[in-house]
Amino acid sequence: IATMALNHHRHLELYYAVPCTGAVLHPINVRLSPDHIVHTINHAQDKIVFVDDLVLPLLESIYDRIKDTVEKFVYMSDKPGLPQTKLEPIQEYEELLKEQEPGFEWPALHEDNYATLCYTTGTTGLPKGAMFTHRQLYLHTAHVMISVAVSTDPARVHLGEADVPLIITPLFHAHAWGAPFTHAFAANKMVLPGMFTVDGFCELIQTEKVTSTAVVPTILAMIIEFEGLDKYDLSSLKNLSVGGGALPLGLK
Repeated sequence: IATMALNHHRHLELYYAVPCTGAVLHPINVRLSPDHIVHTINHAQDKIVFVDDLVLPLLESIYDRIKDTVEKFVYMSDKPGLPQTKLEPIQEYEELLKEQEPGFEWPALHEDNYATLCYTTGTTGLPKGAMFTHRQLYLHTAHVMISVAVSTDPARVHLGEADVPLIITPLFHAHAWGAPFTHAFAANKMVLPGMFTVDGFCELIQTEKVTSTAVVPTILAMIIEFEGLDKYDLSSLKNLSVGGGALPLGLK
């Protein structure tokens, strides 16, 4: 089961709903070239694709090349109703939830069952698939939480109910560095921005009292150069981590 979506609560719900039912979640990197996206969908043999309104045009542009693989599409949006689209068959996410029983008997899964499938970027040739088991995801989550708990470095993000992370790292990129799992286990309030803009970033920090976030150097440069930065109260932000690339000297 694949997703083509940005960071929002529906995408986060699928991070748990899909693997916990015994299926494999394939978060598609929507920043890949269309040819590579087509390859990953067909290679993974995705049968259902969940897509949000912002990514829908991209999926429509490759529909004819994946329609023999994908059996169903599910549309996610804050706006009710289905859009005019060539995708078929297609169902609305919220209506799909309404049709379900309030209770669900979760299957007992072996820890070595596959939970997620991610594809590489920046490698030679076509993207390569990497499978992750439930055990691997659990151990990674436990490792992060333990390493943070025993750290005395004040620059480290300290997990806990008082922390409010803003998850900028895409959920389709290496599980957003594990954020959906570590922050849920730590009972954090997670803030999901949807489409990233610098003013939206600052607004969320101010209104949601965000305490930590992680960005890549290009995003950090955009934030620093934002002329309206002084208009926002960013005092709640205690930690801003930078990764995914070398930090230029001008940003150090």
